[in-house]
Amino acid sequence: ERLGHTKLFTNEKTAEINRMVLNIVEACAILAKERKGALIVIQSKVPLKEYSDTGIALNAKVSKELLLSIFNPLAPLHDGAVIIEGDNIVAASCILPHSFKNTVPLMGTRHKAALGLSESTDAHIIVVSEEKGFISLCHNGDMLKDISPEHLHALLIEKLRPHKKRKAKKSPKLHKEFKHPHD
Repeated sequence: ERLGHTKLFTNEKTAEINRMVLNIVEACAILAKERKGALIVIQSKVPLKEYSDTGIALNAKVSKELLLSIFNPLAPLHDGAVIIEGDNIVAASCILPHSFKNTVPLMGTRHKAALGLSESTDAHIIVVSEEKGFISLCHNGDMLKDISPEHLHALLIEKLRPHKKRKAKKSPKLHKEFKHPHD
């Protein structure tokens, strides 16, 4: 059990996450600039197999080039979502549930799907709007709209990087009796 908690393992996992996040953010920045839509789902603890099974299995390492290829409007897999587990793209062209909140009538299909999945799982979902070239991030039923690639990078690193377990501090013992200093 301790093997997975060694500093070496944690450093490798952190480097892997940093590479993955950088590839995702760079791809999103290019897609936003070119106004090409994208829907990227990063699995957290809740498994997403029921959604990845609706798409085309890929099982490929996340790379900027692969994401750009998938979300090319002329590519057969560009519709739907990419689902990432660890640092692998599990599947592309996946179908996600839509949000039925009354607060989302002006959102497009990608945004409704991102919000819908974030309402029922703990996944982090990135949406690139082809209409406005905005990048948005959904998590736990909330959506941050029109964020910069730098902000996206910071948010993903914060949310995905493994956190060191902290030892609980012992609370000071309370004295049963209170004596006034002048007694």
